[in-house]
Amino acid sequence: MFHKSVYGNALSFWMIAGALIPRISSAQSPQIIYFPETVVIQEEGRDLITIEEQTKAVLDQLGRDLSVQGLEYKDVVVSNVFLKDTRDFQAMNAIYRTYFDVDAPTRATVQVDLLDPEALIQISAVAAKGPKTIIIPTNLKSPELPYSWGIKVGNTLFISGATSRSPETYQPVPGDVGTQTRRVLGNIGLILDEAGMDFSDLVSCKVFLDDTRDFQAMNAAYIEFMPVDDPPARATVRAGLVNKVFSSEIQCVAEKSDERRMISPTIPTRRRPFSPAIDSGDKLYVAGIVVGAENAIAETQAAMTRIESILSAGSRNLESIENMWIYLTDIRDAVDVLETLRGILGPDIPKPTIIGAPLMGRAKVEIQVVAGNSVGSSEQLQREMASPILDVHVHAHADVPNRSYCAHSGRIGLEFEDGGSTCSSPLLPAQDGEDLMERTLEYLEDNNMYAIAMTQDYSQLEIWAEKSHRILPAIQTGVYDFEENDVAQLVESGKVVAIGELMTQYEGISPDSEIINKVWDLAVSQDLPVGIHMSAPGAQLVDYVAGYGNPILLEPVLKKYPNLRIYLMHAGWPFLEETVSIMRQYPNVYVDISFINWQMPRKLFHHYLERLVDYGFQKRIMFGSDQVWPEAIRIAVENVEAAEFLSEDQKKDIFLENALRFFRIDLDEMVSN
Repeated sequence: MFHKSVYGNALSFWMIAGALIPRISSAQSPQIIYFPETVVIQEEGRDLITIEEQTKAVLDQLGRDLSVQGLEYKDVVVSNVFLKDTRDFQAMNAIYRTYFDVDAPTRATVQVDLLDPEALIQISAVAAKGPKTIIIPTNLKSPELPYSWGIKVGNTLFISGATSRSPETYQPVPGDVGTQTRRVLGNIGLILDEAGMDFSDLVSCKVFLDDTRDFQAMNAAYIEFMPVDDPPARATVRAGLVNKVFSSEIQCVAEKSDERRMISPTIPTRRRPFSPAIDSGDKLYVAGIVVGAENAIAETQAAMTRIESILSAGSRNLESIENMWIYLTDIRDAVDVLETLRGILGPDIPKPTIIGAPLMGRAKVEIQVVAGNSVGSSEQLQREMASPILDVHVHAHADVPNRSYCAHSGRIGLEFEDGGSTCSSPLLPAQDGEDLMERTLEYLEDNNMYAIAMTQDYSQLEIWAEKSHRILPAIQTGVYDFEENDVAQLVESGKVVAIGELMTQYEGISPDSEIINKVWDLAVSQDLPVGIHMSAPGAQLVDYVAGYGNPILLEPVLKKYPNLRIYLMHAGWPFLEETVSIMRQYPNVYVDISFINWQMPRKLFHHYLERLVDYGFQKRIMFGSDQVWPEAIRIAVENVEAAEFLSEDQKKDIFLENALRFFRIDLDEMVSN
């Protein structure tokens, strides 16, 4: 049936018609069946080259798929029509109307890039078994096109893609995107009201923008209508709209439910225009998930990790997914994305709807799912509870850098002054301290990680710890602000698990200086570890002394304080031989591999790490990130995972076991807290 496209056999698994039969969460709920991505470009050996031919063939195929499920065209409640060219809209409608002339399904029609380059049209549909009610708002003129404003099935309301039209005349209402968005949502409000609902019942929306530059202005208008605590989940992409007057089109689903709740792995620190997910009790509607990374494969992996975390927070798992939409900035990434998904979800992955539609920002992949109420077997859930990772070097600063960093380069900035190419792995700064906290905690939750978080202001640590049980506080200090930071009081009261990061190198103080003895005395008296910054070159600060990062300078301290537990932050890089000498002589010295595991090229990091392992220190190396740039955690984890010279047991030691032993942390207690 399908013409063999330039994507070849890699997509052959997906290029078949058919529906996904979802799990039903309640016997009282109507059965919702998804029919993703019907495309027909060849029939009986003949290429279909006109929009009329392809539209008819697609709808005929949809009819056959409906019949397999015991359904008819009248059972379709949602139709998403994707056109290669909006100039085909009228011709498509002429055919479409012959299939859906009475009580037509709700619909949204936009122009996007289609998966097969020969396709002119692609349709995704939703059908429902059981009675349905066509919603005809009293104060909203009926559409002049073959679609209904809304269709209600049980407690679920499906709403057509709404544009800026006059409620009285159905004529377009022009204006800037803010004006149009308010008119769009005003019309949606009329549909909700007619169905006995309001904006607090919305569970999921899709926003199609004609211009990505309108995103912030659209958001400003959109948020005026949405509930503060639990706005609907949402995905926003750029798509061509049928009428050039329109700047936005919004398509929504609402559900009346006493069980409604917002699902988020972390506690939001600021109002957002959408929720990570809305749980209606019957279904979990997840927002479009975007995680920037170096390529589409990495973004897909990261997005699915976050989706899995959201599903888990909603008492579901990946097996619960019933419907999946994938938005790609570049449709040519489809092969890599689909193969990655098959590796994550297995061969029985739900067939997704895939469209080429630029995202809001630099990301390449956005994934939006709906999950049912099945969570799979307890054995499956147990498998998903993998060993956590303990990051021993996370910063909880209120002030953050305002500059970008180029990972794997060792150089600050995204454009290199020496004429080098644009950075391929940019790390963008957090907007502020709240953004750093929110993004860091979100990543920890998504990836089953815990962190020893440090900063000089203990009140900041309290805020982080209140937001997430995954934070273990440590107090960062220098010598000169030791008293000001109340280090002794915090340590003696048992409020911190370590003293660190000790910033003496930034103060221009050699680690063997007697002025630091008050720190060592306190640590030994309370049997508390100390993490000391030891690396070179460092930040280009006036007092910073590169040579004071040499671990050999700690020998007088270690002789004087034989019971001092100390860990060298950044693994003493680049002083490899000196680090080895100190570790061989003093078994109470550990290292963390923070910063160097994402700052330097992977090859150089692996060389340094492998040498430490070759010397037999695999039981004294701890994972850390130094995540002032939030995305650094992900790169740091990936670079350790990619170390082929490490066994799985050695990776587990580095990611978890060594830190538990060094900090004397009980795993069960850490996880249960």
